[in-house]
Amino acid sequence: GPVILEPQDYLLKGSEDSTFIDNNGLLGGAIYASGSSIPLVITGSTFDGNAALDGGAIYVDGMPTTISMTEFTNNAGITGAGAVHFTTTTADSLTVAYSNFVANSTTGDAAGSVYADAPGSDVAIRGSHFCGDLGGIKGASVSVMDASTYDMLGSTVALSGSRPSVWLEGDFGVYTIANVTFAGMLNQA
Repeated sequence: GPVILEPQDYLLKGSEDSTFIDNNGLLGGAIYASGSSIPLVITGSTFDGNAALDGGAIYVDGMPTTISMTEFTNNAGITGAGAVHFTTTTADSLTVAYSNFVANSTTGDAAGSVYADAPGSDVAIRGSHFCGDLGGIKGASVSVMDASTYDMLGSTVALSGSRPSVWLEGDFGVYTIANVTFAGMLNQA
């Protein structure tokens, strides 16, 4: 991908009002971020047509991440998430707010848009919209594994593929799904 952020990369903390189109990578077609205590913050950006093995648009490994007011369209993962692939072994956080996910996909087991393998972490999706995602066995749009807390609030999931739209697995502390609209689902799980 075009942007790689590793622990020594402290000057570039994120992306604001940026556009990433038709990029490819092994981990993260557009952004790969790894192992920093400095949060990755992505605001008002567009990710369209990016592809990678894991995280068609963004792959994050072991750092707190906030994504807001961002558009993800037609991003593809092969084994991992089509749009955002978040993984950690420490207590980090992933927040996705007021963002749109349209027609993101994976051919693997992960979700078409957001996959979080997040032991001990807090995962929150707020005011976001998912439409036409195609995911693997673990969720058409969103898949969350082993988080301490999971909140999905004020969001919409529509016309997602032939798997459960949202997949929650593992030892959760507290999870909340409230004021979420699910529409036009075809669930064959």
